[in-house]
Amino acid sequence: MRIQFPQKRPDGSFDVIVRFGSVREEEALVRRWISEWSQQNSSWERVWEGPDRTVEVLYMLDDFFSPPEHEVQQAGEVIVRLRARPETKMWKDWMAKLVEDFCAAHPGATLMKVESG
Repeated sequence: MRIQFPQKRPDGSFDVIVRFGSVREEEALVRRWISEWSQQNSSWERVWEGPDRTVEVLYMLDDFFSPPEHEVQQAGEVIVRLRARPETKMWKDWMAKLVEDFCAAHPGATLMKVESG
């Protein structure tokens, strides 16, 4: 069975486009937030609790060619592009973290759609 999402390029890389709606902040503030988020989260220590507590360190540029890119903002909609490396294993985790943090930082913002670019 062929994978339908994400649509991969011949080299195995792919883009994921995340669309947010109901964003009230102006474009410059959103761009700054995405840039600062990318810097603050260039590495991510994820803690797994359980009988054996484990700390997993993830590095954004292990999974992506570049930090998330703010592409378009119009009429309350923000589009962010993630450019994934062919060997990525954690792209969904990073995307979920971005969505959760973005919506928490921008009251009223919602995830509208995730698509392959």
